[in-house]
Order: sequence, then C-alpha cells, then structure tokens
Amino acid sequence: MIDRWRRTTAGLLLPLYLTSCFTSWQTQQATPAEVLAEENPDEVLVTLYDGSKFVLRQPSISQDSLHGREVKSSLGPVSTVQRSVPLSTIEHIAVNLPDTRNIIVVILLFVSIPFIAALINSSAP
Repeated sequence: MIDRWRRTTAGLLLPLYLTSCFTSWQTQQATPAEVLAEENPDEVLVTLYDGSKFVLRQPSISQDSLHGREVKSSLGPVSTVQRSVPLSTIEHIAVNLPDTRNIIVVILLFVSIPFIAALINSSAP
C-alpha cells in the first residue's frame, strides 16, 4: 500500500518538477530601467550593439549604467565578477521566464497517460 502511495505521489509531482525546467530567455521591448522596475529579475541576458552577450545576476541601474555580477562559466566551476555597462551600449536585455507552451504540453501528456493506459487495459482481451 505504501509503495503504491509513493508511486502515485511521484507521478503527481514529476510534472511539477519538469515544468520548472521549461524556461527561456525572452527579449524585452522595454528599456533596461523599465524591465528592472517591472520584472525585478534575479538575472538578465544582456546583448550589446557589438553582438556580445553575457548574463548579469542581481542587475541594477545607477546613473547611466547597468551593474551586476557577470556569470563566468567554463569547464570548471561557475564564478561571477562585478561588471558595469553603459546603457547606451545595450541593444536589448532578456529575462528568463517560463515557457508556457511547453509547460502546457507536459501537463497534458501527464494527464492523458492514465487515460490512455486505462483504454489499453479495458480493450485487452
């Protein structure tokens, strides 16, 4: 009985865990100052006019610059360094938000699996 309860609980929680994996960087049309005020993101993907991109954690704006901790990653451990970027050099910023379409697909799949299994079992001779 306990084993069945564990499997049922795991089956119900798995889609919730999977939905947290479905996020994507979504480019914002607003200015960096507006995005930080409205979204209050923990990190942003910054794209400069020269084409370079980097992630800033704990972004903030003071005077005419965007400040934060740039994420530096290679094959080793992830580290951060303080970085400031003039707002005039920023083409746009993106915020990491849930991808609603993928979340809905995963939930529908997990909801439909028991019904499909029931149909298969009921049609078996």
